[in-house]
Amino acid sequence: MRSRKGVISSGSGMIYTRVVLLVCSMFHAITDATLAILPGVMPFLVKNFSLTYSDVGLLYTAILSVMVFLQPIAGKLADKFNELDLLAIGAGFISLSFLLLFNASSYVELFLLNIAYSVGASFYHPVSYALLSRVAEEATYRTKSMSISGATGDLGNFIAFLSTGIFVGIFSWKFPFLAWGLVGSFSILVYPAALRHIRRGLYESKTAGNVAFNVGRTKGTNVPLRFTALIFFNCISTGAVYRSFMNFTILFLTDVAHLAPATSNYVFSLFVLSGVVGASLSGFIAHRLGAKRALMVEFLVLSACTFPLYVNFLQVLPVLLPLLILSGFTLYATYPVLYSLAADVTSFRSKGLFYGFLMSITFTGGMALSFIGGKLADLVSNISIVYVVCAVIALCAFYAAHHLSTD
Repeated sequence: MRSRKGVISSGSGMIYTRVVLLVCSMFHAITDATLAILPGVMPFLVKNFSLTYSDVGLLYTAILSVMVFLQPIAGKLADKFNELDLLAIGAGFISLSFLLLFNASSYVELFLLNIAYSVGASFYHPVSYALLSRVAEEATYRTKSMSISGATGDLGNFIAFLSTGIFVGIFSWKFPFLAWGLVGSFSILVYPAALRHIRRGLYESKTAGNVAFNVGRTKGTNVPLRFTALIFFNCISTGAVYRSFMNFTILFLTDVAHLAPATSNYVFSLFVLSGVVGASLSGFIAHRLGAKRALMVEFLVLSACTFPLYVNFLQVLPVLLPLLILSGFTLYATYPVLYSLAADVTSFRSKGLFYGFLMSITFTGGMALSFIGGKLADLVSNISIVYVVCAVIALCAFYAAHHLSTD
């Protein structure tokens, strides 16, 4: 690895890589945890503001629309500026908006502050995945690094749903906003105080002159267009299914399975916890089965587990719980594989812009199905209709994964 004065040691490069993974994981936990709070308190919002399923879908669509628009911009910034500092800036937006949400007194304030929140949330995914793909270009290690970072974010998600169930039972539905706003603020203080000084010299060495970590490689120039299109399609599909589970399952558990909101958060936290395990094992599964076969198995099992959620006589907790757990495992396991494969589509220097574009594509699926799912649920007066759509989408993703090939 080259620097302005020659070669930096492999030990320094490993320190830098570990710092990157640590910081990305910390901010991933904050970002994913805060993304879970709105779905976690949604039953209270529906009751307090007399919202329909269409209103719920529209709110999520507005939030995701901002992220679809801003993530390519965040990715472009990651190609020009210090990625770790950009992650801290995004966390700053998130923390401030959450602290203000604690004092929101009307639905208009709630709506606008969630839009402001989505600005900060737009920073994380394109910036971190671009950075991780830069510092871990070898495919197996790259997938494992993304698995670790992804699992940490998912762990934050799990803690968010679990803590929301506790907080709303003891305090009020607004309290989770305060708690996670303070956690986010603390993470921003930890970054410059404990990590930024480690990063600074190594980052300058990495970016000076010829960029380190195999900048000479220009992967992506010979990748078939069909491969790229299939990766994009699977990202859209995964985003659509993921956001549907995240956005509507708490309401499904309260309105259809007739669980209390706090209990619904506890149950759904197990879906996320299973996802943590799935994301953690994603690299191992892909290594054992191969990326293509791993995706095929995961999408097929996901489709098979999702459709029964729509069936009336199966909508009881002893049946729903294992279906949700297996769905979470397979759904979360797809992400690291897809994002690792996607790294082969672009060159080193354009990874930030590419991952911004890729994340926008992924969130487009979630944005579209949030709106469609809400409308369909109102049309048939049944929120569980979204799982039929998810099962079909996962089946289509299985078919697309079957045709993945770089030959």
